Amino acid sequence: MIFIVKSSDNLTTYKVDFNFGEVVQVQCDCPAGIYGKHCKHKMGLLQGDTSLLADPNQSGLLTECLSRLDGSDIFKAIQELNACEHQLSEMKKICEKKKKSLEKILQGK
Repeated sequence: MIFIVKSSDNLTTYKVDFNFGEVVQVQCDCPAGIYGKHCKHKMGLLQGDTSLLADPNQSGLLTECLSRLDGSDIFKAIQELNACEHQLSEMKKICEKKKKSLEKILQGK
C-alpha cells in the first residue's frame, strides 16, 4: 500500500510503501529513506500521523495498515522507541534543572 506524504516544506511529496509480504517492510523514497534510514515520514505514518498524508482520503487506508501491524515486531519496536524517547525527554529536563542548580552554586547563591 503506497501513501503519498508531504515533506516539511509542504511542496515536495514522497512515497511511503507498506509491503505486507512474507516479511513486512516499510520504505520511503525521501533522501534518508532511499538508504533505508529512519525517516520522519515512515515514523509519522507508523505512529498514525494522518497530517503527513497529501491525500487525507488515505487516512482510512492508513488505519487499516496500522491494524495489520498490531502485535508485530514493528509495533513492538515502535513502542520501545517511544518509551526510550520519553525517558530521554525526562532526563533532559532533569539535566536542565541540575545545570540551573550548578549555575546558582557557581554564582554563590
